[in-house]
Amino acid sequence: MDKKKIVSTIICIVFLVVSVDNFFRDLTPLLFILNIIGLTCFLVLTYTNIKEILLNISK
Repeated sequence: MDKKKIVSTIICIVFLVVSVDNFFRDLTPLLFILNIIGLTCFLVLTYTNIKEILLNISK
């Protein structure tokens, strides 16, 4: 397992937790939309990293 992928996954998970925490706060509509976009990006990045680490799939 690549150390860079593991560190990247941990960082993405931390940002994901922070994004979820911010998602449920009282936000303006613009911040709400931006938070949804950010949350989606982090979910995709985390899914990709975990898939590559666990399944050892490389492009």
